[in-house]
Amino acid sequence: MKYVIICCIALILIIVLCALIKKIVRICKGKHYKPQHNSCRQVRQFNKELYPSGFAYDSEKDIFYSLKDAWQRNYGYRDSYDEMASYFNMIIDREPIKFDYQDRHWMIELWKGQYGLAAGGEVGMYVSDDGTNYKCVSEDEEIGMGMTLIKNRKILVQRYDRHWWLTGFKFGEYCKPKNLIMVVDLELYDSRMCLAVVNELIRMGYNEQDFMYYNNILRIRFDVPFSKRQKSRHRPMAHINMMLNKHSCRLYRKYTKKYRCTLDKIGYIRIRIPHVYKMCLKVLSIWKRIND
Repeated sequence: MKYVIICCIALILIIVLCALIKKIVRICKGKHYKPQHNSCRQVRQFNKELYPSGFAYDSEKDIFYSLKDAWQRNYGYRDSYDEMASYFNMIIDREPIKFDYQDRHWMIELWKGQYGLAAGGEVGMYVSDDGTNYKCVSEDEEIGMGMTLIKNRKILVQRYDRHWWLTGFKFGEYCKPKNLIMVVDLELYDSRMCLAVVNELIRMGYNEQDFMYYNNILRIRFDVPFSKRQKSRHRPMAHINMMLNKHSCRLYRKYTKKYRCTLDKIGYIRIRIPHVYKMCLKVLSIWKRIND
């Protein structure tokens, strides 16, 4: 029995020693990390590695965004995406806007909130023949989309593009969904489609202060969602993951405060605090995990 106890203590000491050695190695590597200041080569290499996830980094706006040819386009929309999001550290508000146009069922969905280590927002457009299974609109069906994400009167993300899934994420920024406002601009096909969306907004509970439109142009102020909140948002795991998000953002800012450029910060935490870096990858892989 004495020898068993000795072996257990020795094993624990070895594990602790290994963990300590790994930490020392990470600290040493971190001290020798050389920033590249978001150089063209650094951005190009990073986006090459990021491409399989369906996202890219814009160094001018300092945001992450989804690509038009992202593989997520093949999967369309499922309600399970929104329900499962909180399990992947994505604590978000959603607003699905469903309407009929030219004998088809359409949906424009808005999202905003905390995506792991980033605050961000999304605008997606989908179409269905049966009103249940929604697929992403085709390239010919894309519309002009604009989004401005605001936190405490400060613009975090601003984008405009002809797209099917317009997104923008500010890395290292923490914010509860209720403290974010997203202004969305939509250039719809014609005035009939615009009116169909407006009628649905009114039915949902929006008033004249929440939207404005002219001809085929519509602007929506997405603040407090009128749609029913995801069931998973009420569960303890959602609150725990939001606390983890806040803690991870604090760690990110603490360890990277000496670096100015986002890619240098990410490069550093990849070495220094890899578990925070893995959280970034976890968020980017959510759709693939759900579909698998």
